[in-house]
Amino acid sequence: MNEFKRFLRKAGLLSAAAVAVFMGGCSDPGKDAKHYAMTGKIVEVDKPDQALEVDMDAVPGYMEAMVMSVHVKDAAELESLRRGDAIRADLVVHSGGSWIQHVQVVAKAK
Repeated sequence: MNEFKRFLRKAGLLSAAAVAVFMGGCSDPGKDAKHYAMTGKIVEVDKPDQALEVDMDAVPGYMEAMVMSVHVKDAAELESLRRGDAIRADLVVHSGGSWIQHVQVVAKAK
């Protein structure tokens, strides 16, 4: 039984460490951050997860066109966005993750 308790304690510490690393990676991109101009069409607005599902155009030098969910850095930007809106944004990528910011609607949904 003592071995099981030790295991749970270690697992708890490892989980806390993993969360700290993840949160630290998301908060400060550091010097390795790269910025890409991104365009696409909103498939879904996910306010609870502060994300957009976007049918993204290819990002030259980074990725092919695809539909993917992307975190939006500033939750306030989600308020004016709707399914079907064509957007452009700054895609920030670094070793700890990625997000979009400075989202602009270039054509409202019809």
